[in-house]
Amino acid sequence: ETLVGSDDEAALEGAVERYSGSECQHAGCSCAAEASAGRGTLHVKRGIEVGQAFLLGTKYSECFQALWQEPDGRTRSPLYMACFGIGVSRVMAATIENFGGSDESGIIWPTAIAPFDVAVITGPGNKSAQAGFQEHAVRLAEQLGTAHDVLLDDRWGESFGRRLAEAKLIGYPKIIVAGKHCAQGNVEVIDRATLESRVMPEGEAMAELIGRSQ
Repeated sequence: ETLVGSDDEAALEGAVERYSGSECQHAGCSCAAEASAGRGTLHVKRGIEVGQAFLLGTKYSECFQALWQEPDGRTRSPLYMACFGIGVSRVMAATIENFGGSDESGIIWPTAIAPFDVAVITGPGNKSAQAGFQEHAVRLAEQLGTAHDVLLDDRWGESFGRRLAEAKLIGYPKIIVAGKHCAQGNVEVIDRATLESRVMPEGEAMAELIGRSQ
């Protein structure tokens, strides 16, 4: 019985009742004999399809003369082929739904598969201040690059608000802001998952971020 995508709880419960044997003690068993005899227990659960199998037929086996011998020992027929594919976009969606998350600001990636571990951006300021912020941001990115995949957002002409919003939208686990606090030897560190913002000494921030990767 096909119930893929069904939201009808009654239909799902009915399927469980029809395909479950009340006499069976093999709850949730994978025993082929019990299942084929109708005495197994069917568990209906929600899932996410992240891959698909495709029947290729004999299209490629005929080209490559990939044949198998029939039981009569004389006839040779092309193999039936199939392939299995993982949908990258589906894996991304399933990962975000189950292991990362999202909020009103955008994606929250698990660190293991985030596009970059850390994004470094410059804070707001006048033209003369921006020159110093940019130099500082480049240096921070180089230091962090020894231990992490780092994105340096060098779109210096874009507003700070836009660059910060996009960093949150894409979901980099850590966002480092080189801005007004640089004069005191500090940087701002934003945690994407919690949106917690901390202003901390640069050396302490580098030690924490680089140490986390080791």
